[in-house]
Amino acid sequence: MIATMTKNPLALAGVAVLAAAIGAGGMWIAERAAPGALSGADQARVELVVRDYVLDHPEIIPEAMDRLKRREAGKLIAANRKAILEPFGDAWPATRMATSRWSNISIIIAASAGRACLRSPS
Repeated sequence: MIATMTKNPLALAGVAVLAAAIGAGGMWIAERAAPGALSGADQARVELVVRDYVLDHPEIIPEAMDRLKRREAGKLIAANRKAILEPFGDAWPATRMATSRWSNISIIIAASAGRACLRSPS
C-alpha cells in the first residue's frame, strides 16, 4: 500500500492533507477542553481562593520570602562570580608565595583521642 502511494503523488498529497486535518481537529478539541486563559469571573474566583488560602495559612509567607532571598542572592552571586572568585590585586601572587618562608612548609593533620592537632614536620 505504501509503495502504491509513493508512486501516485496525488494519493500521497491526499494522505498528507487528511493527516493535517486530523491533527488540526485534535488540537481544536484539546484547546476547547483546556482553555489557555481564564475569563474575568474565573480569574476573580481564583484570586479570591488564593487570597483566602494565604490569609488562612500565613506560615507560607516566610517560606516564600526565604525562597525569594535565595533566588535573588543566586542572581547576585552569578552576576559577580568573577569578582568574588578572583583575588584582589596581588593578594595571592605566585611569585610571592614561591619565595616566602612559608612556601616549603607542609602541615600534617592528625586526629588522636578525639582531638585534632596540627604540627609542622621538621
